[in-house]
Order: sequence, then C-alpha cells, then structure tokens
Amino acid sequence: LLDQRVVRRVVQRVDLVVSLAEKLDFINMQILRKFYATGQVFPNDTQPHVFSMLYMDMKSAQKIPIGLEAFRKRMDALVSMGLLGKVGRSSPAGYHPVRGLEQSVRAVIKRFMLNNNLTHV
Repeated sequence: LLDQRVVRRVVQRVDLVVSLAEKLDFINMQILRKFYATGQVFPNDTQPHVFSMLYMDMKSAQKIPIGLEAFRKRMDALVSMGLLGKVGRSSPAGYHPVRGLEQSVRAVIKRFMLNNNLTHV
C-alpha cells in the first residue's frame, strides 16, 4: 500500500510539471533543452553553458529571434524558478542544470511539446 505522503508528493510533482509547462513558452523550452536534453546517457545527460556562447548558438543555429538583454532576463528567470543554476562570480556568466531536477525538467519539456503538438526539434 502506498503511503499517502508519497502519493501527495507524486501529485504535487505532476501538478508542478503541468503548471510549468503551461507558464513557460517555446523559447524557454529551447533554452531548457540545451541544458537537459543532450541525448546522452548519465552522467553526460546534462550540459552546462556559458552565456555568450549559448546566446550565439540560439541566435544562429536555433534561429531564435531574441535580443541579448531579453535572453539574459529569460536566463535569470529560469534561475529564479530554480530550473537552472548560475555560476557565481564568473565572467562570462556560466549556467548549469540543477542536479536532481533532470527528470522533472524533462517532464516539463515533454509536457510542453505534447500540449503544443510539437516534436523534439
């Protein structure tokens, strides 16, 4: 028999996944995919990024139409939500996936893609 606390935690996690998938947009998902959807197996299943290189990749390879400051604000918002970590006092700014959240963030990405009839691009 499942403990009610375990059931409650699972329900809360599902609610969080659904809520985040509804709040975040396509650009946020593309950013999160860069960190959490490497297509590799553990321990190479996540990838840290340096802000300037990530921005250039998103602009050129991903064709994301976003300005530098808007991109920085999105990164900071993802950090404040706890979905990404930021390396303190680094220049250029470095960001990394949050260990322990890999499955949850991947679930958010998958839910967003399903909600919007998208495939993993």
